[in-house]
This record gives sequence, structure tokens and C-alpha cells, in this order.
Amino acid sequence: MVNDPVCGALVYERETAAWLEYQGHTYLFCSPFCRLQFEQHPERYAEQHAAPRYTRQGVEPARDGAHRP
Repeated sequence: MVNDPVCGALVYERETAAWLEYQGHTYLFCSPFCRLQFEQHPERYAEQHAAPRYTRQGVEPARDGAHRP
């Protein structure tokens, strides 16, 4: 599970309602509305996103250094 970067809701990777690639990272969203909010202001949400982000290489560690699925 990861947090939606817009609203903070928990999102299951396999059940995500929407996703978006931004600057080499894939962000998962709980709804198309949250994706739209991210698309309109990506710089606002991408910088505050503390949860691990999915990349083509796998999961990046969180800021505290721990790997979280």
C-alpha cells in the first residue's frame, strides 16, 4: 500500500483507480479526481510525497531509509 499524494488515502497497488508518471516516478491515486488535482499542480504534491515512489527499477526507499512495500 502507498498513500495517495493528494489526499493521503491508502491505495493498494493492484486496485488503484488512477496512476500517473511524473519526472520518472509513478504516482498512484485513489480516484481520477485526485489524479486531476495532481496533474494541475504536480510541483505541490510531488515534493510533499514522503511515501516511497514506484519507479521502473522498483521501490525507492522512504526518506527515513526504510523500504516499504
